[in-house]
Amino acid sequence: MPKRHTYAFTLVELLIALSILGIVSSIAMPLYISAIADSRVTTAGANAKALAAAIQTDVTRKGGVDYANYKTTLPTETVNYLGGSVPDNPCSSTTGYGGYTVTASNGDKMLVITPKDENCKGAALPSVTLVL
Repeated sequence: MPKRHTYAFTLVELLIALSILGIVSSIAMPLYISAIADSRVTTAGANAKALAAAIQTDVTRKGGVDYANYKTTLPTETVNYLGGSVPDNPCSSTTGYGGYTVTASNGDKMLVITPKDENCKGAALPSVTLVL
């Protein structure tokens, strides 16, 4: 009787392959999650800078003397400088301007824009300060 050749993986080979996959995924997943969190923080900072630039442009064009009109909402002209919508903060579940903490001080001559931190777990989110 001729000898039969079977072409298949043994159980040991399959277990080794699965254990290698498990080791690689246990190393890669924390790095992936960390990269996602870092990108959210970076995006939140970039969006706050874009928001600050639009506010500064609007104040300059209107010859403004303070930031009183920008503490709670944005005028339509300012939103137009942002391309028609306020960029969302990826670290906040609130969309639009509500995703940022906007504080005016020094007689409304200084405006601080800080992204709210609800989803970034205590990351150091960058603030943007505008001073007239």
